[in-house]
Amino acid sequence: MLGAVSGADNTTILAFAFANYSELIVKDTDCLLFECEAASNTKVTFINSDISPITGLTGGTTGNPHRLILGDALENIQIIGVNSNINSSIYYPADTVNPVTGVFERVSGINLTNPKHCTVDGFKLLEMSHGGINLTQSTPGGMHNIHVKNITGDKPNYAFKGVFVGGEDEANKSQIIKLTNIDLENGGRVPTELGESAGFDFGNSSTDHMQVKNCNDVHLLNLTSNFACGNGVRIEKCTNVQDAGVVVHEAGQTGLQYYNTGTKNGQSSQAIVTRWGRIPNLTSARTFGGLVYIMREYVASNTVADPSLDARFEVCPYTITTTAGIPAYDTTTTGDLNPFRGYGGVAPVYRCQQIAIDSPLTVPATEKTGPTFDYASDFGVSLIHNSNGFTASPTIVIVTNGSRILGNMLNINAARYLDPVNLTDSLVSIRVTGLPDEPNDIYDANDLGTGYHVTGGLSGVDRNTRMARPDIATVFDSNGDNFIELWQEDGTKNCTVLK
Repeated sequence: MLGAVSGADNTTILAFAFANYSELIVKDTDCLLFECEAASNTKVTFINSDISPITGLTGGTTGNPHRLILGDALENIQIIGVNSNINSSIYYPADTVNPVTGVFERVSGINLTNPKHCTVDGFKLLEMSHGGINLTQSTPGGMHNIHVKNITGDKPNYAFKGVFVGGEDEANKSQIIKLTNIDLENGGRVPTELGESAGFDFGNSSTDHMQVKNCNDVHLLNLTSNFACGNGVRIEKCTNVQDAGVVVHEAGQTGLQYYNTGTKNGQSSQAIVTRWGRIPNLTSARTFGGLVYIMREYVASNTVADPSLDARFEVCPYTITTTAGIPAYDTTTTGDLNPFRGYGGVAPVYRCQQIAIDSPLTVPATEKTGPTFDYASDFGVSLIHNSNGFTASPTIVIVTNGSRILGNMLNINAARYLDPVNLTDSLVSIRVTGLPDEPNDIYDANDLGTGYHVTGGLSGVDRNTRMARPDIATVFDSNGDNFIELWQEDGTKNCTVLK
């Protein structure tokens, strides 16, 4: 059966149970709510329509936003937008005061729970005061065969993600997930809008443009992100992932991030990331002696009386226009601080395993205001998370055609601050090939600690030489081998080495 709605006015709330429709067309209509439950074998097409909320909403919060298109337990569903918008501009940003309630309202766009064989295609996301597209699994096996494609957006998110697919069930991952041809711009919680120190985020924004979480068999193709507040693209706790053609410009944090325990077997091809680290998350920034210091590594539970004398602290290397909101240094809270190590353009971090990165092009922002950097474009490729501690699970990464990692360097870890009890379980392997023949500051081995080995062409260090806590190893092809490799012994002198 074919259903149709055309020319409905903007006070209409559309709520459909799709059991009786094989296809529904919504044309030239301003919808306020579109709801479908337990539907199957249905195609819904919005043509020249604007899905947006009414004025005077109440109760929309970060944990429970208003939802414009929602559905549960959908199977074999296509939701298509032809010249149609998902638009919550009247509530953007999320801190806009509602004239009726006196508080802000958060609004989310397309929200589907436990969809199977589902396609979302062709919408434009405009000024979403929560998130844009949110497809989640809430029951084991509840979501599989998902394709989100041909999505564009301007300010597609403010307090959540522009596009999110996944769930919280690590043991029962969502299966066969595809994101294709998505192009998002702007959005996210910009700190200066909230009166914080200009250009800095003292909380965890986590407003990524695109994220997949707890998924298996993931395909990401032609994803573009410009001016995300958080990460451009985040892949978290996913297995068997392929990404190709990811392009990220001006990300607030990392450009392309493989993240967290359970992320394994990833293949990234020709990602392009430029000018990342636009909004440093400086939770460790503290004023001391008239200067602002940040912590680069964990201090654990001990306190440091004078951060200017401790190698784990440094004068903030990033431009700060005002110190308003930055707390004074307090020795009693030293162990509670999260360090800030800077961001990587491409970052397989925090317990990722077996990630292959082919021909990444990373071009950092290098502008300075006086002696300090405007962006935290610290590392072209980074294996250490910007604030999470290094962990005992192995991190294994291969980078090919490393000559395209421009500007800064490859960050391994300041390993001397690892817990020595757990050191024997901490195996880190990285192999980078395709380095240029001329000297190139592409490899930053800050304070590696004993037990690490590096092979390849090294400036001032012979090949196959055990490195005893070098401050910096500048790597280039001095022996004609055109690669570098780092690995760490375990307690029995066995090694994890990438060949």
